[in-house]
Formats: sequence, C-alpha cells, structure tokens
Amino acid sequence: MADLKHIRTPWRGQIADKSSALAYEKIAFTVAEACAATGIGKTSLYHLIGEGKLKAFKAAGRRLILRADLEAYLASCRETA
Repeated sequence: MADLKHIRTPWRGQIADKSSALAYEKIAFTVAEACAATGIGKTSLYHLIGEGKLKAFKAAGRRLILRADLEAYLASCRETA
C-alpha cells in the first residue's frame, strides 16, 4: 500500500496525514485513476466512453468519471456475465 502521509488533498493542495487522507472518498476519477481502480486499460476505457457505455465529462481541463457512473457500468457488466 502507498504511504498515505504524502497524499495531497484535492481541496487545499496541502500534504495530508494518514487520518485525513482516509477521511474522504473520491467522487470522481481521472481516466488514469479509473484505470487503476478497475484494472481496465486506458484505451479500453476511452472506447467505453466513446461508445456511450461509460459517462465522462470535462472539468478544469480534465476528463472525469463519476464514481457512481463507474460503479453502475461495472454492475451492468456483472449482470450480463
């Protein structure tokens, strides 16, 4: 597991300690973070976005995927398997 004392908090840009880093859950992921969280490759993730199977949007120059949308897509995969 990564050393959590060096994680930057997204709302202030300050170094967080272990307790505050675990105090929140991300509500949106970048494409790279979604890849890491799911094990789906970057190219495959962009294909899913392009096909409309996974919702994504741009905010502050970054493509983001809401956690709820990512979980909904994964749940739909389980139902069809």
